[in-house]
Amino acid sequence: WVLLLVFFIPLEIGFDWYETVTWQKVLFTSLDIWFALDIMLNFRTGYINHGTVVMGPKKIASHYLSTWFLVDLLGTLPFELMISAQVSSRKSLKLAKYFKIPKLLRISRVM
Repeated sequence: WVLLLVFFIPLEIGFDWYETVTWQKVLFTSLDIWFALDIMLNFRTGYINHGTVVMGPKKIASHYLSTWFLVDLLGTLPFELMISAQVSSRKSLKLAKYFKIPKLLRISRVM
């Protein structure tokens, strides 16, 4: 599924003629939900620090907040839906496409 995002997000950003079809919108929304669940899991998933597995909840949260949390959050929030609901001009909708770029950053972490 992630590979579909890697293909379709640049296509949607780069070409004005391309329109997202219904099944892609459903897929993108379900992946946003999946990534939101992943954020919650990352607050409970240990990490390795100098060869030792750290499992303390406060240390895990602190580590996650200082590393990938911002990228994950920006990649998960559906900015394009929030902006397109508030504005209707073509130029504003075109600009809203660029808010999908953080999703690519999030995907680069998965791969």
